[in-house]
Amino acid sequence: MLTRDVQYMHSRTAMESKQRLDDLFPDKGYRPDEYARPDDFFDAYVGKTYDSNIPGLQTVPSPWGGDNIWGSELTSMGLQRVYEDPAAFTRVDSGFFDFLIEKVFRP
Repeated sequence: MLTRDVQYMHSRTAMESKQRLDDLFPDKGYRPDEYARPDDFFDAYVGKTYDSNIPGLQTVPSPWGGDNIWGSELTSMGLQRVYEDPAAFTRVDSGFFDFLIEKVFRP
């Protein structure tokens, strides 16, 4: 599942650089080592990945280069939005909504 998330995120953010979340949201208490690729997601945090080169950790290669990726916020934030207001989600970002529904019902 992570591979699909990373591929989808890369399709939207291939030309974007990581941005520090504490620069994007100075009052939210993010650490200086937390980054995201905000794209036009409903929340920049959707574009957060968890990168690491820790041996033994199951990861996928980063298509942006750098450390491998062991997690992201794409699915959890997206499913939360589906639960909270699916109609608004489809109006604001139908491509992301469709990706999630496809992922959940056709894994």
